[in-house]
Amino acid sequence: MENYSLLMGAAVMKMAVEMAAVSMEKPSGGTSPLRQGAGTETPVPDLGFAMTAALELFSYRGFLHRKGADNPVADNLSRLENITYDPVPVNDSFPNEQLAVIKGPLPPALSLNSFPCAEEALRVTDEFCDQYRALRREVEILLEENNRLRRMLEYYSIPITRPPPPLSDNNESLRVLVQNCQTEKLKLKEILRIAERASPSPPKE
Repeated sequence: MENYSLLMGAAVMKMAVEMAAVSMEKPSGGTSPLRQGAGTETPVPDLGFAMTAALELFSYRGFLHRKGADNPVADNLSRLENITYDPVPVNDSFPNEQLAVIKGPLPPALSLNSFPCAEEALRVTDEFCDQYRALRREVEILLEENNRLRRMLEYYSIPITRPPPPLSDNNESLRVLVQNCQTEKLKLKEILRIAERASPSPPKE
């Protein structure tokens, strides 16, 4: 079960990033909830919301208390013995080479076609999850700082150079987003330094 949790986690995270990208492409007057606060119309990625939505969309209910050939994970679990709450006979006719197959979108490196490759796939999954968590936190910190500086600039009526870059659908796009935010943050900090010298009472955060 731990193996399946890792694989599903990677699938959900990949879906969340894709959902954030799609939501970011909606026009400013649309219904996208992925928006910056403080009453502006500049969208910024909200991966927390996207993760929640992805979890709701990722159908993992199929292998809970169910068995059937249309659901490989369910059939795999049906092979487990001592299921006291659901004493359905073990499905011994389920093909062994399909035991590790999971229905749902997965990164190409995690597409399992046979049980023997599970160990390597799980190693890649761990790498993917670690990279995603690190990048996501870095993006969140930079966007928080960008938004804080943006509010300061609005307080001083100083024009903002440009909005944060949009989020795309893969790790490379996250890296580009981080780099762009770092560059923009340096520009905003310089403007903020000038603004703070010009005013004796900067706004509270």
